[in-house]
Amino acid sequence: MGFLRNWFNQIPKIPIKGTSHGTHHPHRIDELYPWLCNRHPSFKANSKQIDLLSKPIDFHRRFIHHINTAQRSIYISTLYIGEEQNELVGLLQRRLRENQQLTVTILADFNRFTRQAHPPHSPASLISPLVRLFGNRIYCFDDTVLLSGANLNTSYFTNRQDRYMQITDNFQLSNYLRAFVELMTRFSYKLCDSDDVRWENDAPASAFSDKAREEMEHFTRRQCRMSNEQVDQPQYDTTIYPLIQSGLWGVREEEDSVHYLLDAINSIPGAILHMTSGYFSLGGGYKRRVMESRVPTWIIAASPDANGFLGSRGVSGRIPEAYTHLMSKFYTSSIKHHRHNSLQLKEWRRNGWTYHCKGLWIRNEKSADDAMATLIGSSNLSGRSSNLDLELSFLLMTSSGELKKRLQGEVEELNSCSTEVSEKTFKQPQRKVSLFTRFLLWMGVEGML
Repeated sequence: MGFLRNWFNQIPKIPIKGTSHGTHHPHRIDELYPWLCNRHPSFKANSKQIDLLSKPIDFHRRFIHHINTAQRSIYISTLYIGEEQNELVGLLQRRLRENQQLTVTILADFNRFTRQAHPPHSPASLISPLVRLFGNRIYCFDDTVLLSGANLNTSYFTNRQDRYMQITDNFQLSNYLRAFVELMTRFSYKLCDSDDVRWENDAPASAFSDKAREEMEHFTRRQCRMSNEQVDQPQYDTTIYPLIQSGLWGVREEEDSVHYLLDAINSIPGAILHMTSGYFSLGGGYKRRVMESRVPTWIIAASPDANGFLGSRGVSGRIPEAYTHLMSKFYTSSIKHHRHNSLQLKEWRRNGWTYHCKGLWIRNEKSADDAMATLIGSSNLSGRSSNLDLELSFLLMTSSGELKKRLQGEVEELNSCSTEVSEKTFKQPQRKVSLFTRFLLWMGVEGML
């Protein structure tokens, strides 16, 4: 059972390697396939294998169902499992007792997973009975995959809005995810029966980034070769590209690919861009491209009331107003770049709920037969996501009219709880940002949001 190291404190930064996007100027979204296939593993699917969920309770029901029905393996990679998830952990224990052939692998963040909200128990102690049987959000049950940015605690199952996509019976994709998690466990601590953690890699825990980068690059090359051997079938109308991002390791697949997409769609007549983040703070390269683009763009961010840190104690309680300040700066920048007529910034708000959705959607409103793209996963496309965290996102491109309609419906549902922001929004008394919060942002905290 693995725990990811604390990237920010333990791993030295590696210089960013630039990647040229060339001079290709596509006129359709489906002309982006070759560039992506030449650089990333790609997995084919039929749109009928793909199901979009819209509610946290549906995500929870599917999750429990797949634990109950998995026969060979369960792979869970998440930031943390809530201390209150005794029922979920108990179910995993029962399934392992019932089926001796079933294996469970859990990979989680070291700091979040060993944090004790109610000593002497932490999530690590909660699941320690599973260790004997062995065990970035990855939820893989045999050959069925749940893609989401959601973690595993009560709010994500009830009133914390996220995105959820299920891909059923896809051996190639699930095999990739199992291999990815197994690779990550080699650079993680193992949880022992005693609740202690043990480092088992030959490289010291404080200095393994070079080795990790080498193995990650080798992993991607090997997966590309394997995916290129797939036999294309007429029923395939959708392609899925996993994108790894670990700036501290010098692995920037997501960053490079999203930069390419944002550049490429400028030459596509009819291109429309939708973006969303529960923690909206676009990284420098993303922000610059959005500002310099003329593609009609809609961005949905969490309102302060829907920020997951609202009401937190200590410095973290200032996070909602920090995002208010960053949104205000972004809005001002859009006016400066003359984007206010082609870029709409909106806030998601629902009484009693918080917002955790992230990703983007690209479609062509002038060509009904063109492909549509969406990015789903754990990344907020922020400076933190690019430079500090280990992320795994999935770029899905489809020619299926039915799936495109469902993806557009996903956007419309998020829009239904969103309102446009204006200059007046940030002048409201409740939007006042304290000098201390501004000081923290000035000191560099923005890069950690």
